[in-house]
Amino acid sequence: MAEIHIEKKKSNLWLWILGAVLVALLIWAVAAMTSRNRNREVVDHTSALQPAGVVLAVDAARTLAA
Repeated sequence: MAEIHIEKKKSNLWLWILGAVLVALLIWAVAAMTSRNRNREVVDHTSALQPAGVVLAVDAARTLAA
């Protein structure tokens, strides 16, 4: 009778762990990129560009309308 050699497959546990870590990092990166826009505060940069003592036409119109 012939002998049949059965080889045990090597475990791919490290491959599964690495894949799970990569998927978790990808989900975290996508979540961080999409939530960044919602948490960002609206900042008025026009006041930093406006020289002292100069009133913009929009500000003047607002004060006249009030």
